Amino acid sequence: MPILQLEIELISGLAMGSGWGSPGAVDRDVTHDEFGLPFLPGKRLKGLLRDAYRAVIDTTAFANLPGADDLFGKAGASHPGSVDFGDAHLPDASEIRNWLKSKPPQMRPDAVLDYFTHRVRQTAMDCTTGSPLKNTLRSTRLINGGLIFHMPIVARSEEQVRPLELAAKALQEAGIARTRGWGEISCTLRNADPIPATGGELATEVENVLRYQLSLERPVLAPSRTGDPNTVRSEDYLSGSMILGLFAQGLSGEQIQELLLAEGVYFLPAYPMTEAGEVLTIVAHSIREYKREEGYFVDLASLEPIGKEPLRRVRGWRNEGDLHEVRRVLHHHHSRASDRRIGRAVGEQYQDFGLKARSEAGELFSYEAIAAGQRFSGDIHGPPEKLAAIKGLIADGTTGLTIGRSRNAQYGGQATWNWLAMNKEQFKTRNSPSKTVIVTLASDLIGVNESLHPSALFPTAMLAKELGEGVALTPIRSFVRSAWCGGYLSHQRLARQQTPCLRAGSVFVFEANIDLTEEKLREAEIPSYGLRTNEGFGRLRLAAESEFELELVRTNQGHSVNLVGPDHPAYKLAYAIFRKQVEAAARARGQYDANRKLTFEAPLTNSLFQRLVGIFRSAEADEIVEQLERLRKPARTQLGRVWFTLENENPGSEINLYDYLQSLCSNTSNNKHAASIESSVYANASSRWNLVFRRPPAQSGEHLVKLYVLSLLRTLLLAQRKRRSPVKEASTNAE
Repeated sequence: MPILQLEIELISGLAMGSGWGSPGAVDRDVTHDEFGLPFLPGKRLKGLLRDAYRAVIDTTAFANLPGADDLFGKAGASHPGSVDFGDAHLPDASEIRNWLKSKPPQMRPDAVLDYFTHRVRQTAMDCTTGSPLKNTLRSTRLINGGLIFHMPIVARSEEQVRPLELAAKALQEAGIARTRGWGEISCTLRNADPIPATGGELATEVENVLRYQLSLERPVLAPSRTGDPNTVRSEDYLSGSMILGLFAQGLSGEQIQELLLAEGVYFLPAYPMTEAGEVLTIVAHSIREYKREEGYFVDLASLEPIGKEPLRRVRGWRNEGDLHEVRRVLHHHHSRASDRRIGRAVGEQYQDFGLKARSEAGELFSYEAIAAGQRFSGDIHGPPEKLAAIKGLIADGTTGLTIGRSRNAQYGGQATWNWLAMNKEQFKTRNSPSKTVIVTLASDLIGVNESLHPSALFPTAMLAKELGEGVALTPIRSFVRSAWCGGYLSHQRLARQQTPCLRAGSVFVFEANIDLTEEKLREAEIPSYGLRTNEGFGRLRLAAESEFELELVRTNQGHSVNLVGPDHPAYKLAYAIFRKQVEAAARARGQYDANRKLTFEAPLTNSLFQRLVGIFRSAEADEIVEQLERLRKPARTQLGRVWFTLENENPGSEINLYDYLQSLCSNTSNNKHAASIESSVYANASSRWNLVFRRPPAQSGEHLVKLYVLSLLRTLLLAQRKRRSPVKEASTNAE
């Protein structure tokens, strides 16, 4: 399969809208990840390439080209398109992202995003008066022109490369307001470096359980059973049916039936893992947290709460002593109307645009997906001979596996598969048998009623049978969540029957008529219960007492910060943010000194202000001194009436503004005024960056002094204007 790379160069600023905004900062933001690095969504680029390719094949210049549906797929088809499109990222995005994961101080996501973007403000104008209309001011963030993004593309055959090249050449605009000067791009399709093949087998022999790990390089859509028609929300785990479908890709119907759907073969869900490689378990619905004592919990399945303290429900995943949450990302998408001249979705107004059906009007929709960079682990149970054949379908270290919905554009995971060695499970042991049985659902369970119809009933009789002959279970209490469970059979293009089910994490407490040993509980965990067990439904955890610690920690996984040097890809980014903060510190120092240390006997004229600003903006340090000396006597007299209070040396003494500006820009070695500003500004800023740089880069003292003086002058001008206003009002009232 040809592995290609689409190089996208931004000729002008690009407003690749995310559908989000920040109140008071920007109304229309661009797509970016959790660290502030901008990217171009693959789903959107796929649609743009499709439109560009349709424009190409509509001409008579090219013949014998495949149709757009053959290359990019068709909406609602049972199988995705034959070409896979990823997101477009900056060339060094992966290395910068890995460094930002260590959470270096000062590298906030908003600061990172500001480095790669800029903001533009617009307003609507009144055609009659030429003045801005009220309530129309809006701001848009644009990705800076000149940046280059790389988008991975995987084709199925060499014959598809030429059509993709034509589509890339035809794509010249993207994003918002592309007809008004924004979004001009240049695309070039290149051959990418081949992905090195990795292999290897497990050292242990295949028994009746296979354990695997999926590492996600892209977001994954694992549709849940909630949401509205225009929103797809994802579960926190990868269901067994998704894993089964991953193995079924490329197999015939007979092979699927004989191998994957064979009796005794079970594909269990893949649950999230910690960075240390521990597999997490879902928090039971019986767990509550004390509202007034954050971090203290009680398991209502076995304990009573203290007094009448208010409780809150706990959600998420856990290991021995920590609570975790699966990271998600939310993206908004836009399907245009079938008429390309409209260029957007029109909703219920489709008839006003000459469209015949609502299905031609386009749509706005949202996807909430499992974020990239996470790992999931699960098991496959079955006879050894079946598992050996299943294991041969996917080699250890296989990369680029796609799973879930919309997997050939932006989503699908692009996952890496690894077979894991089976470790002997360590269970909590008890000193003596007990009659109490606490059952926690490790996955959703579809029970059956007396008429053998699907229902949200727990199979108590089946569990009692598995615990041993003569065992009877009496329900004591339960903590249950139920939902409607469905799915989709893509090979038949049919939706599954909607059936009620018990949600994972539901808890049932039973009292047995006889004492049950640890071995009996472990044996009863082996089978699956209810319907659709081959897809991972109906998995249980059994215990005689709560497995939950009374005091846990909500994790905010920290990392050791890796210091960056000039050879690191993130150095340029970190240096730009560091310089921006140093410059902000210089401006803040100038504003502070103007408000606290300057006094003036008579205001300066506006023309003198403009002359001084021009000098300090354009001239070098030695030229500044010369130009200050060339000022005429009236200008020097005005500056001599503004006094600056000294603090470091001779506290309480004053120096006029003319002499102070000259002393700041003099090149003498004992320039104490400039040295004081440079050291205070640079030292305060660099002290916060010692955990980022191996050595904080030096800044130009001349540049910092200029910024300081400009801020000093602007603040002084504002202070003069505020002082003049009351005088003017008083004279008006007197008249």
